[in-house]
Amino acid sequence: MSIPTVVRVIRVKTQQVIVPEIPLVDGLPTRRWSMEIYMLDEHSNEVDADIFESCTYILHPSFSRPKRKISWPPFTLDEQGWGEFELKIICQFIHNGGKVMIPHTLLFSEDAYAVDFSIQVPCHIAEFRELLKKSGTVPELSSHEEESSAVRQKIPVLVKKIAAANEATVNDIVRTVLSYPGVKDALLKRRHRSQEFVMHLGQLPDDVLEAIDVILKRG
Repeated sequence: MSIPTVVRVIRVKTQQVIVPEIPLVDGLPTRRWSMEIYMLDEHSNEVDADIFESCTYILHPSFSRPKRKISWPPFTLDEQGWGEFELKIICQFIHNGGKVMIPHTLLFSEDAYAVDFSIQVPCHIAEFRELLKKSGTVPELSSHEEESSAVRQKIPVLVKKIAAANEATVNDIVRTVLSYPGVKDALLKRRHRSQEFVMHLGQLPDDVLEAIDVILKRG
Protein backbone atom coordinates (compact mmCIF):
# COMPACT_ATOMS: atom_id res chain seq x y z
CA MET A 1 0.00 0.00 0.00
CA SER A 2 1.27 3.47 -0.86
CA ILE A 3 1.93 6.07 1.81
CA PRO A 4 -0.80 8.76 2.01
CA THR A 5 0.51 12.17 0.98
CA VAL A 6 -0.60 15.78 0.72
CA VAL A 7 0.68 18.52 -1.60
CA ARG A 8 2.61 21.45 -0.17
CA VAL A 9 4.45 24.30 -1.91
CA ILE A 10 8.08 24.92 -1.01
CA ARG A 11 9.65 28.29 -1.85
CA VAL A 12 13.38 28.80 -2.38
CA LYS A 13 14.33 32.48 -2.04
CA THR A 14 17.62 33.76 -3.43
CA GLN A 15 19.29 37.15 -2.98
CA GLN A 16 22.59 38.38 -4.37
CA VAL A 17 24.70 41.54 -4.39
CA ILE A 18 28.03 42.50 -5.97
CA VAL A 19 31.00 42.80 -3.60
CA PRO A 20 32.84 45.81 -5.11
CA GLU A 21 35.98 45.55 -2.95
CA ILE A 22 36.91 42.13 -4.39
CA PRO A 23 38.82 42.24 -7.73
CA LEU A 24 37.17 40.85 -10.87
CA VAL A 25 37.64 37.16 -11.67
CA ASP A 26 37.92 36.51 -15.42
CA GLY A 27 36.20 39.85 -15.91
CA LEU A 28 33.30 38.95 -13.60
CA PRO A 29 32.46 40.51 -10.22
CA THR A 30 32.27 38.43 -7.05
CA ARG A 31 28.79 38.34 -5.55
CA ARG A 32 27.59 37.60 -2.06
CA TRP A 33 24.46 35.44 -2.22
CA SER A 34 22.07 33.66 0.11
CA MET A 35 19.27 31.11 -0.14
CA GLU A 36 16.37 30.39 2.22
CA ILE A 37 13.66 27.72 2.19
CA TYR A 38 10.05 28.34 3.23
CA MET A 39 6.72 26.59 2.95
CA LEU A 40 3.55 28.36 1.77
CA ASP A 41 0.27 28.07 3.63
CA GLU A 42 -3.14 27.89 1.94
CA HIS A 43 -3.15 31.70 1.60
CA SER A 44 0.32 31.74 -0.03
CA ASN A 45 1.92 33.20 3.09
CA GLU A 46 5.45 32.08 3.92
CA VAL A 47 5.74 29.87 7.00
CA ASP A 48 8.60 27.87 8.48
CA ALA A 49 9.30 24.67 6.58
CA ASP A 50 9.37 22.76 9.86
CA ILE A 51 8.33 19.55 8.11
CA PHE A 52 12.05 19.26 7.29
CA GLU A 53 14.61 18.01 9.77
CA SER A 54 17.43 19.34 7.61
CA CYS A 55 18.20 20.65 4.12
CA THR A 56 21.47 19.87 2.36
CA TYR A 57 22.68 22.10 -0.48
CA ILE A 58 24.75 20.31 -3.12
CA LEU A 59 26.77 23.14 -4.66
CA HIS A 60 29.09 23.35 -7.65
CA PRO A 61 32.13 21.07 -7.13
CA SER A 62 34.48 24.07 -7.37
CA PHE A 63 33.47 25.07 -3.80
CA SER A 64 35.84 23.90 -1.08
CA ARG A 65 32.81 22.43 0.73
CA PRO A 66 30.24 21.65 -1.96
CA LYS A 67 27.86 19.89 0.46
CA ARG A 68 26.25 22.09 3.16
CA LYS A 69 23.76 20.69 5.66
CA ILE A 70 21.53 23.18 7.51
CA SER A 71 19.37 21.91 10.37
CA TRP A 72 17.06 24.79 11.29
CA PRO A 73 14.46 26.90 9.39
CA PRO A 74 14.65 28.85 7.19
CA PHE A 75 17.72 26.75 6.27
CA THR A 76 19.73 29.82 5.27
CA LEU A 77 22.89 29.37 3.23
CA ASP A 78 25.28 32.33 2.82
CA GLU A 79 28.07 32.15 0.25
CA GLN A 80 29.95 34.16 -2.33
CA GLY A 81 31.36 33.55 -5.80
CA TRP A 82 31.43 34.84 -9.34
CA GLY A 83 29.56 32.14 -11.31
CA GLU A 84 25.99 30.97 -11.81
CA PHE A 85 25.29 27.24 -11.48
CA GLU A 86 22.63 24.59 -11.02
CA LEU A 87 22.36 22.84 -7.67
CA LYS A 88 20.33 20.30 -5.75
CA ILE A 89 18.73 20.74 -2.34
CA ILE A 90 18.04 17.49 -0.48
CA CYS A 91 15.42 18.03 2.22
CA GLN A 92 14.98 15.36 4.88
CA PHE A 93 11.48 15.07 6.38
CA ILE A 94 11.11 14.84 10.15
CA HIS A 95 10.25 11.53 11.86
CA ASN A 96 12.18 9.52 9.25
CA GLY A 97 9.55 10.38 6.65
CA GLY A 98 11.98 10.14 3.74
CA LYS A 99 13.43 12.96 1.68
CA VAL A 100 12.73 15.13 -1.34
CA MET A 101 15.12 16.63 -3.88
CA ILE A 102 14.55 20.22 -5.05
CA PRO A 103 16.42 21.39 -8.17
CA HIS A 104 17.44 25.05 -8.15
CA THR A 105 19.58 27.47 -10.15
CA LEU A 106 21.69 30.34 -8.84
CA LEU A 107 21.15 33.28 -11.21
CA PHE A 108 22.64 36.77 -11.18
CA SER A 109 20.14 38.40 -13.57
CA GLU A 110 18.01 39.58 -10.60
CA ASP A 111 18.93 40.94 -7.18
CA ALA A 112 16.27 38.75 -5.56
CA TYR A 113 13.92 36.04 -6.79
CA ALA A 114 11.79 33.18 -5.49
CA VAL A 115 10.98 29.84 -7.07
CA ASP A 116 8.09 27.66 -5.90
CA PHE A 117 8.01 23.86 -6.02
CA SER A 118 5.05 21.55 -5.35
CA ILE A 119 6.02 18.43 -3.42
CA GLN A 120 4.24 15.37 -2.04
CA VAL A 121 4.50 15.25 1.75
CA PRO A 122 3.76 12.04 3.70
CA CYS A 123 0.89 12.56 6.13
CA HIS A 124 0.57 9.19 7.86
CA ILE A 125 2.47 10.08 11.05
CA ALA A 126 0.44 11.79 13.80
CA GLU A 127 3.11 14.36 14.74
CA PHE A 128 3.66 15.14 11.08
CA ARG A 129 -0.06 15.71 10.51
CA GLU A 130 -0.21 18.28 13.30
CA LEU A 131 2.61 20.30 11.71
CA LEU A 132 0.97 20.09 8.28
CA LYS A 133 -2.29 21.49 9.65
CA LYS A 134 -0.51 24.82 10.26
CA SER A 135 -0.01 25.26 6.51
CA GLY A 136 -3.29 23.92 5.12
CA THR A 137 -5.80 21.14 5.12
CA VAL A 138 -4.79 17.53 5.74
CA PRO A 139 -6.99 14.71 4.40
CA GLU A 140 -8.47 12.28 6.90
CA LEU A 141 -6.97 8.81 6.91
CA SER A 142 -9.15 5.86 6.00
CA SER A 143 -9.47 3.07 8.57
CA HIS A 144 -7.01 0.98 6.55
CA GLU A 145 -4.53 3.87 6.40
CA GLU A 146 -4.84 4.38 10.15
CA GLU A 147 -3.94 0.73 10.68
CA SER A 148 -1.02 1.21 8.30
CA SER A 149 0.14 4.35 10.08
CA ALA A 150 0.38 2.40 13.35
CA VAL A 151 3.11 0.30 11.76
CA ARG A 152 4.83 3.35 10.33
CA GLN A 153 4.89 5.17 13.64
CA LYS A 154 7.30 2.46 14.79
CA ILE A 155 9.88 3.56 12.21
CA PRO A 156 11.94 5.77 14.60
CA VAL A 157 12.09 2.84 17.06
CA LEU A 158 13.05 0.42 14.28
CA VAL A 159 15.88 2.71 13.20
CA LYS A 160 17.34 2.73 16.73
CA LYS A 161 16.97 -1.04 17.08
CA ILE A 162 18.68 -1.68 13.73
CA ALA A 163 21.59 0.55 14.78
CA ALA A 164 22.05 -1.55 17.93
CA ALA A 165 21.42 -4.95 16.33
CA ASN A 166 24.09 -7.63 15.87
CA GLU A 167 25.54 -8.49 12.46
CA ALA A 168 23.39 -11.59 11.92
CA THR A 169 20.19 -9.65 12.58
CA VAL A 170 21.25 -6.83 10.26
CA ASN A 171 22.04 -9.36 7.52
CA ASP A 172 18.55 -10.87 7.90
CA ILE A 173 17.03 -7.40 7.57
CA VAL A 174 19.09 -6.61 4.47
CA ARG A 175 17.98 -9.86 2.81
CA THR A 176 14.36 -9.04 3.63
CA VAL A 177 14.62 -5.53 2.18
CA LEU A 178 16.42 -6.78 -0.95
CA SER A 179 13.58 -9.23 -1.57
CA TYR A 180 11.20 -6.27 -1.99
CA PRO A 181 10.56 -5.76 -5.76
CA GLY A 182 10.90 -1.98 -5.51
CA VAL A 183 14.47 -2.32 -4.25
CA LYS A 184 15.37 -4.88 -6.91
CA ASP A 185 14.08 -2.57 -9.65
CA ALA A 186 15.99 0.43 -8.27
CA LEU A 187 19.22 -1.57 -8.08
CA LEU A 188 18.85 -2.76 -11.67
CA LYS A 189 18.29 0.81 -12.88
CA ARG A 190 21.61 2.06 -11.51
CA ARG A 191 23.84 3.29 -14.30
CA HIS A 192 26.96 2.00 -12.58
CA ARG A 193 27.44 -0.78 -10.07
CA SER A 194 29.32 1.64 -7.83
CA GLN A 195 26.47 4.18 -7.85
CA GLU A 196 25.20 4.89 -4.34
CA PHE A 197 21.74 3.55 -3.51
CA VAL A 198 19.78 4.81 -0.51
CA MET A 199 16.29 3.82 0.60
CA HIS A 200 14.63 5.05 3.79
CA LEU A 201 12.47 2.73 5.89
CA GLY A 202 9.55 5.05 5.23
CA GLN A 203 9.66 4.10 1.55
CA LEU A 204 9.10 0.40 2.31
CA PRO A 205 5.62 -1.18 2.32
CA ASP A 206 3.90 -2.17 5.55
CA ASP A 207 4.51 -5.90 5.15
CA VAL A 208 8.28 -5.36 4.88
CA LEU A 209 8.27 -3.07 7.93
CA GLU A 210 6.32 -5.70 9.87
CA ALA A 211 8.84 -8.36 8.79
CA ILE A 212 11.71 -6.15 9.99
CA ASP A 213 9.93 -5.68 13.33
CA VAL A 214 9.59 -9.46 13.70
CA ILE A 215 13.29 -10.00 12.90
CA LEU A 216 14.33 -7.42 15.49
CA LYS A 217 12.13 -8.97 18.17
CA ARG A 218 13.51 -12.40 17.34
CA GLY A 219 17.11 -11.15 17.34
